Amino acid sequence: MFDRLFVICMAISLLSACCSKPKDKEYPQKPSFDNLVSNSDRDELFGEMEYEPWFGKGKIKITNGWDANYLVKAYIPQLKGILDYNNNEHSGFTRLNKKVERQYKMLWHAWEKQGLLDQIHSWGGGYAARKVTGSYIFLSNHAYGTAFDINTRENSFNREPAKRGEEGSVYDLVSIAHEHGFYWGGHFCTLDGMHFEASLILSDDEISKLNTKYGYNKNI
Repeated sequence: MFDRLFVICMAISLLSACCSKPKDKEYPQKPSFDNLVSNSDRDELFGEMEYEPWFGKGKIKITNGWDANYLVKAYIPQLKGILDYNNNEHSGFTRLNKKVERQYKMLWHAWEKQGLLDQIHSWGGGYAARKVTGSYIFLSNHAYGTAFDINTRENSFNREPAKRGEEGSVYDLVSIAHEHGFYWGGHFCTLDGMHFEASLILSDDEISKLNTKYGYNKNI
């Protein structure tokens, strides 16, 4: 019993050290909210999903019609023309969760308003019916249509994200993403600098304040 507790305590200590290890002085600050870590938390916000394992590593098959009820095909004009993994230009249309459609569109509009679209060089994907990379239990936020990846080559999984001034850096994008309820993967213990995921649904009051700041177009 003592040995088991010792191992658990050591694991927690190592995880804490990993999460708190020093970053460069310009590293983006964490937001005021936490990321979602459990399937039940995601179900509560983004709709309850039932599924079974499917062919392929980590893939799932949705069995309760969740995808038909919650996924929409949205047009994000700022995405149009961005290159994907296969060097194809994005059409601008993407599947995402209807509960975050508005703030998703708001985020890309705000990045454009701040003149930051030239810092987005590639699109690594959005909706994908799968579990978290390396997990047998937890669903990915990509499975809920609430996450997307950008500048993947320069910010690959489990590596230090590109620093400000380096090719592919997303540092300047992060604080605006946080304003819109999206948590940056560069704050995960296992770094994922390409990744942004919705971790809360903005209230009407929060949206109104952001509209005053960024002046979204009428189609949002």
